[in-house]
Amino acid sequence: MLLLSEVLSATPATASTFDGTRAPEHVATLWKGAGFARRIFATTAAAAATATPYIVKVINGAAALSQVHVDSYRVEQCFYAQGISGRCVEAGAAVPACHVCGEVPMGEGGAAAGGGAETNKRKATKKKKKKKKKKASTKSTNMTGEAAGADGNGASPCCPALGRNPRFYAVLTDLSVAYPVIAEDLAPAQAAAALAWMARFHGHFTGALGKLSTSPGRAMQSKVLRGLWWCGTHWTLERTRHMLGAMERTYEKEYRARVAKEHAGLPPGVAALGKRLHAAAEALHARLQPQHPKNQMHWYTLLHGDLKGANIALGCESEAGEGEGAAWRAAAFDFQWTGGGLGAQDVVYFFISAGDPMSLAREEELLRQYYHERKIKTRGSPRNMTWKEFVEVYEIAFLDMMRWLCAYGLWGGPAERWALEKADTLLARVDGGKRVDPSVYASAWA
Repeated sequence: MLLLSEVLSATPATASTFDGTRAPEHVATLWKGAGFARRIFATTAAAAATATPYIVKVINGAAALSQVHVDSYRVEQCFYAQGISGRCVEAGAAVPACHVCGEVPMGEGGAAAGGGAETNKRKATKKKKKKKKKKASTKSTNMTGEAAGADGNGASPCCPALGRNPRFYAVLTDLSVAYPVIAEDLAPAQAAAALAWMARFHGHFTGALGKLSTSPGRAMQSKVLRGLWWCGTHWTLERTRHMLGAMERTYEKEYRARVAKEHAGLPPGVAALGKRLHAAAEALHARLQPQHPKNQMHWYTLLHGDLKGANIALGCESEAGEGEGAAWRAAAFDFQWTGGGLGAQDVVYFFISAGDPMSLAREEELLRQYYHERKIKTRGSPRNMTWKEFVEVYEIAFLDMMRWLCAYGLWGGPAERWALEKADTLLARVDGGKRVDPSVYASAWA
């Protein structure tokens, strides 16, 4: 039974054989059903009696994906293929090791072509493209252990670990061995561990992106960002500007139907938050860019881009268990939205998406812990942010994140009321609680 054994045995880091006696275990269904994560088991000659778990992440070739999401899966593969994960581990920011990953070229009708020669000839007009497709085809053959297209319709054969018709695939170390806890909303000690991970990750790459171009089209001159997003995070206005047209209607509809009922006594300015953030959108985005006069180029770092609770794995270091006073360590995975940015953008997203009420109540304390640990990691940098500068960027990033949430649809959860009131308070410093002309926001943050 070949399945994944060829891949694992051909990878020096694993030199393993797929254990056909243990069925793959379902771990998670990916966003909008685009694919899945499964746990497989492999053995080595040195430890034949012990099965080592791996996580196989697969994106289905038949999944309905927008181009930006296809690009996001390619970004994640670049994160691993370029060795960035190894640099994270060196910095003390635990991430999965990738033993093999690849993309199967798509044939007609959205099926994984498996590299059929005729399909490649029709699609490729240059020699380079043909070579790339042949390389991807070889990976597809190795992953299934059979000649691609063996079922007669151009789709990859079915196998228990990969399923039918894989498009993107990766075999990763299983973080759950050392980090077995996934929490949707993190308590203060868990949040502190997650923020310590961010401080190490952001600190390691601070100033390492090189001289970023002020033009997104030329930003790939950065060696670190080659193949990654120029603007990290999935909510950046670079990729969500198309949502601005319906933003006010989306927010007002949700506010009337749900938010006002669930959160009685909200400040009056919250009702107009969609309009206010719509007017402020471009100014907020500009304030976060490398070319803004208040920013220093060496402040920019690599962002994870999607640090919600579901993408953070936790391990308890306390012998007393996971109760009050337990010490935690954190790791992170899912790097589809990794790219350049200011570390505060990851921190903001984490608080809004993964903070429990006690963590939110200790926001400043946790922020100071992050700030000081990152400052230690970036000692020797031309000039670190002052605490005041960090808070200002954090608040701008907070409003930018809320701009996206108002346009996309609020998530609910324990942080919702806190986030709405905080956004209202921050904006009121500029607009007094009512929408003003976009130029007023631009002048306030110039």
